[in-house]
Amino acid sequence: MKKKFIYIFFGVISFHLSAQTGLDFDGDDDYVNCGDVDAFDNLTEFTIEASVYWHDLTPLSTIISKRTNHLDKIQLGLGASGYGAEIGTVDDLLFQIGDGILGRAYTTGGIISINTWFHIAVVFDGTQATNEEKLKLYVNGNQHMLTFMGTVPDAPNFQNTAPITLGNETTFSTVTNFNGILDEVRIWTTVRSQAQIQANMNNFIFSETELLLAYYTFEDGSICGNNLAITTIEDLTGNYNGILNNFNLNEGCTSNFTTGMVLNPVAVATITESGEYLDVSPAGTYLWNNGAITQSILPTANGEYWCVVTDDNGCVFDTVYYNYQSLDLLETQESFRIYPNPVCAYLTLELDLKINAIKVMDVLGSFVDVVWEEPMLDVSKLSSGLYFIEVYTDKGVFTEQFIKDE
Repeated sequence: MKKKFIYIFFGVISFHLSAQTGLDFDGDDDYVNCGDVDAFDNLTEFTIEASVYWHDLTPLSTIISKRTNHLDKIQLGLGASGYGAEIGTVDDLLFQIGDGILGRAYTTGGIISINTWFHIAVVFDGTQATNEEKLKLYVNGNQHMLTFMGTVPDAPNFQNTAPITLGNETTFSTVTNFNGILDEVRIWTTVRSQAQIQANMNNFIFSETELLLAYYTFEDGSICGNNLAITTIEDLTGNYNGILNNFNLNEGCTSNFTTGMVLNPVAVATITESGEYLDVSPAGTYLWNNGAITQSILPTANGEYWCVVTDDNGCVFDTVYYNYQSLDLLETQESFRIYPNPVCAYLTLELDLKINAIKVMDVLGSFVDVVWEEPMLDVSKLSSGLYFIEVYTDKGVFTEQFIKDE
């Protein structure tokens, strides 16, 4: 079962995935009803991804569908011949999209086989002009040429009220039932590039989740166990949980949760101390909480530091935290002196460090105006009372309190 765990060690956040889980469809009547994903209607850009393992190749068997009728639908599955039109063969992929006029695209050359995992990605860009520009299909990260029938529309029909289903087309016949395992089904509201598909097809999605319309990882049940109590699969975007229909879900791996696609171990960013510096890895671009954009920084105070690491594709790879406590401030703090105290006009500061800034606050926490002329602080205009001083240096912040007299 894929599960996300967050461990915190001394402020370092890391992620871990356990064994992956998929959902087995028996090819008879199993399917998942994800409801009417109305945000999908009339989308001019989208990407559908799925990791698929076929037990058997059945003509027109469906991975994902949203079908009102044969001219108003979105469907990804296997091709077929002898169904009124030559739309590929049973070992090729077929994608259909219609808004009252149906456009079809299929691969050739027999690219699908049983008993092996395939990553399938369909990228739709309705803002383009030609069929070839509007629709692209990738298998295991490699683009495959498509043969087109009809005209690919600019967007799915906005009046399509059918549910998105995984495993069949519920308004068609049982010939479309999928026999195999699904895992990592993702619907994006954007055009994904080939580089983005290749970079993430074997990874769990942590970044850019705001661009996901729906994301099903099938981590809901135990592998080949008793899952009778489970009735839905979770959409990790929180939008469209899927209802399980006709699955056995009892002990056994058929028509149940089973072993899914093996994803790469999830790499995490780390911060380590290197002498006086903090270093972050892996390579990428960086943004620290102090505004630095370098891979290493020199801490100026004890406390929490964090860094956002972005990968080469511009995706946020990880945000990593570190609780730094290595500055030896105690000895320096003891050498920090202010006098006279109480003070009437000028307060002398004694500290063997370069002073970068000074702030003075009253007992209510409000900052007050003072004039710093090293080594003295002009407090003559302050009202009588208790005040707190903060002295900022490259080695940290030093604090003290003083009393202002008339």
